[in-house]
Amino acid sequence: MKKVLSLLLICILVLTGCSMKNASKDASGIYFLRSSGKELASAEFHIEEEDVEKWARKTADALNNGEGVPADGMNLFSGGVRINDLSFAGTILTVDLNPAYESQDTARKLLIRAGITKTMTQNPGITAVAVNVDGKPIYDSTGNEIGAMTAGMYVDDSADDISNYRSTSMTLYFTNERGDTLIPEYRDVYYSVNTPVEQAVVNELLQGPSSIVLFRTIPAETNVLNVTIQDDICYVNFDEGFLNNTLKNDPEVQIYSIVNSLSKVCQVEKVAFSVNGSSQVTLKDKISLDTVFSPNMELVEE
Repeated sequence: MKKVLSLLLICILVLTGCSMKNASKDASGIYFLRSSGKELASAEFHIEEEDVEKWARKTADALNNGEGVPADGMNLFSGGVRINDLSFAGTILTVDLNPAYESQDTARKLLIRAGITKTMTQNPGITAVAVNVDGKPIYDSTGNEIGAMTAGMYVDDSADDISNYRSTSMTLYFTNERGDTLIPEYRDVYYSVNTPVEQAVVNELLQGPSSIVLFRTIPAETNVLNVTIQDDICYVNFDEGFLNNTLKNDPEVQIYSIVNSLSKVCQVEKVAFSVNGSSQVTLKDKISLDTVFSPNMELVEE
């Protein structure tokens, strides 16, 4: 019986592969950046090619070279970012970027992923796109592998305006080398419309500072489980990684980097913490999480 099922599966995969290989597609658009560098748009661009893999490679060359980008637009790639190679697993396309992708800020990385995905999945033989860097998977700010992406993850209202993300200016608080004071970092952040802004704030803190003179306040191995706001109180639920003593920060710095950031961006009055759903825990044997925290700007040093 197992042999029969195996043979059946092989036949299905072979037929799927043949169907994908012969799928006809005349690309209707290629995605680029508006002159501001903060928005995606598409321009009409045609690649007539029956073979899906050949079509994808020609499209990758077009993205690399900025073909089809209007005079008032910008290439999707900048700072030396390029597509190194492509590979297929059924109808899932893996796009391998060079390491220059990692030097881009969070917003630009999102735009690059969205632009590649929306461009490539116009071909009916490509249902999803995974992005690797130098042959390795990429991860989000919480340490989860991003994996294959579909066009549905980047829903837009029109061909010229992608609305799968929002942008906002954030003041985030990180620490100095001693870990005893908070220092603000200002950044423009792009995040999914399906992600509450309070979740985006915590995600950015988990990613760490952009400046080399600032230091993270939350252990890198921490995962955020959920973030919600109710009655002007923001409830942040981490996993046990939040309690790890891998950083030399004062516990007050760890707590108030989050509280002050959420207060500044979301205008919440207080923040409550829990670990795996429980507030009956103590951070670094000093601060009980069984309370609510108001902003403390006395720890901030400009």
